[in-house]
Amino acid sequence: SSGEARASSLASCRALRADRCFEAAVAAAGAQVVSRARAVEGTALKSLVWDAGSELLLVVLKAEDHVDTGRLAQVLETPFASIQLASPDVAVQASGYEIGTIPPAFHPQVLRTILDTSIASLPGHEKLYGGAGHVDLQLEISAHCLVSLSNVEIASIRIERLPKEPELLQPDAALAPCHLPESKLPLFPFPVPLHNGGKGAGEEV
Repeated sequence: SSGEARASSLASCRALRADRCFEAAVAAAGAQVVSRARAVEGTALKSLVWDAGSELLLVVLKAEDHVDTGRLAQVLETPFASIQLASPDVAVQASGYEIGTIPPAFHPQVLRTILDTSIASLPGHEKLYGGAGHVDLQLEISAHCLVSLSNVEIASIRIERLPKEPELLQPDAALAPCHLPESKLPLFPFPVPLHNGGKGAGEEV
């Protein structure tokens, strides 16, 4: 299976440099590394190392989303105050890569990975793009492949975006202005019939 092939590749290249180990694992999983300059169609990801006090973990979500720290604390069953985004030095130490180039998978040492549900709910063939260890490169991997990795846990950890306010309908300048016909009757005061036979409002007395 692809999982066994990946485990075998990782085991066989632990003594190699991180980038070569990464390349071997990527190839075993059927993913590929492509240029960032290449025009792509798919979903961009960001991978962040978080420090939960007793462990370091990787959080993967869509590039435009943000981590809900409260939700992440619940998933980890850890006090809110004990988790924080790892410092750049700690992130490099844990993942083997600089901030901004951290891949969503295939690190020199296996990291516990929390994958947001918004990614897991994508079609399996959807192409995902994340870091690949270099500012000029990106990892291309299918949603199915990423979700299938053994160290990946799926949870809702992003900040839910509020629905946009409906836009007010603006008059279309291209349309002719609306002209109401002038009424020959006065709008106010208006006649009010009186049951006592008296004069109505607006009538001469």
